[in-house]
Amino acid sequence: FGPEIIQKSDLAVSAAGTTLWELAYFGVPTICFVIADNQAPVANALAEQGAGTNLGWIKDVAAPEIAEVIWSYYSDSGLRDKSAKAMRSLVDGLGRKRVLAEMTNVCFGRN
Repeated sequence: FGPEIIQKSDLAVSAAGTTLWELAYFGVPTICFVIADNQAPVANALAEQGAGTNLGWIKDVAAPEIAEVIWSYYSDSGLRDKSAKAMRSLVDGLGRKRVLAEMTNVCFGRN
């Protein structure tokens, strides 16, 4: 599983962990679920931005519900396009530079 697969994807089903940043960078509409407490705010924010669908805690989601949401994306290219655009708007691909600048500032007192 790597960036080449993500880049070719029309839709992803994923936990709301760090993989969401990669999916956002490539503009992949995402159906996400929560598997840890720290993922709930991320999943909620994703849905609020229209970038995907938050199914909530995976333990509370039944397979038919997942299938229904997948079908809604599969059958609606407008929904996929809107979600893809919203995903791309979440990241700019420059996070690595900002992290490096902050680390340099903290470690050496400069940007």
